Amino acid sequence: MPESEVKPQVELKYAELKPFPDWCKIFGKTCELFLEIGIGNGEFVEWLGKNHPEKCFLGVEVNRLYFKKAVNRIKKADLNNVKLLHAEGSKVLCKLFAPSTLSGLYLNFPDPWVKKKQKKRRLVNEFFPWLLQSRLKVGGFFLMVTDYQPYAEEVIEFFSKCKAFVPLWDSRPIKNEFPNYYHTKYARKWLSQGLPLFYVGFKKVKHLEIPEEVLNYYPILRLEGDEALPAVVIKVPQKVSLSEITFPEGVVWRDKNLVVKILEVFKGKNSILLDILVSEGSLLQRFFVVIATHPDGLIVKVHDSELPDPTKGVHTAISILAAEVLKSFPQAKVVQNQCKSSVFNNVLKSFQIQPELRKAP
Repeated sequence: MPESEVKPQVELKYAELKPFPDWCKIFGKTCELFLEIGIGNGEFVEWLGKNHPEKCFLGVEVNRLYFKKAVNRIKKADLNNVKLLHAEGSKVLCKLFAPSTLSGLYLNFPDPWVKKKQKKRRLVNEFFPWLLQSRLKVGGFFLMVTDYQPYAEEVIEFFSKCKAFVPLWDSRPIKNEFPNYYHTKYARKWLSQGLPLFYVGFKKVKHLEIPEEVLNYYPILRLEGDEALPAVVIKVPQKVSLSEITFPEGVVWRDKNLVVKILEVFKGKNSILLDILVSEGSLLQRFFVVIATHPDGLIVKVHDSELPDPTKGVHTAISILAAEVLKSFPQAKVVQNQCKSSVFNNVLKSFQIQPELRKAP
């Protein structure tokens, strides 16, 4: 196929994107950048791309089936200013957009999770406006449309408490008609029944520091650039068996904002594989950790099959497993440590292990 006929790459991979990527390079041009979270089958983001060729749009969808439909739709439309990503919206905002770089966010019919026990799953909560204001440019907007009035009213309450925002329309943050707004198939069906829609809009007018409780809720915000995943190399006595190391399944660490759980342990001749779940604020990460032989002894590291974001919780998980190894072999020493020192030392002390006595000379 001639170079001029090469189709633009539509689908991006979250795991392959470094923090704060160069979006101009990804899109192949300099332009304003907009985000739609929850693109469904891609109808709305396709309309945006076709009607605003001078702008760039990233569409995010967590449902894999809908995401595939959206990818096929954008490929068929042959749009070079639309990219799609299979990921959770708040993770994308935290990791992939540097402060004050986003021009606008569209949110079409987010799941309202109407049951009381489900409300915590809502994307927009009391913390979300603080996250969004950190990523939007001054003058950038938030625009949501929903058919569920209680959710619209709650979103207005949350944004009104964050003084980085003001209402988008003449001191009013909500309206029932928006003539120039594209109606998706879902919206058209709803309106055809004579039922109302609720448009909620806010504009960023100033930048505010992110409160500590928001950083705790979105732990990826604490990452500083392209951080390496934690790993620990431990020098052990020459004749050791991995079968001597035991790992308790279940919750192995719990504090105010963090839970680490070992779901299952798989033992092999030369390695141990552990299925790990880390719950940290709003972030849930599941990944495998491998403990395997190493030229210097044993290594404890994240398995390559699934690479989590290297948050404090992931550092804690690796530190806990390293501590179990050290506990099993009293003469063992730490040769290399890529865990955060404060996290590693705190975990070792909880195991009643003195960090300074377990370092190799």
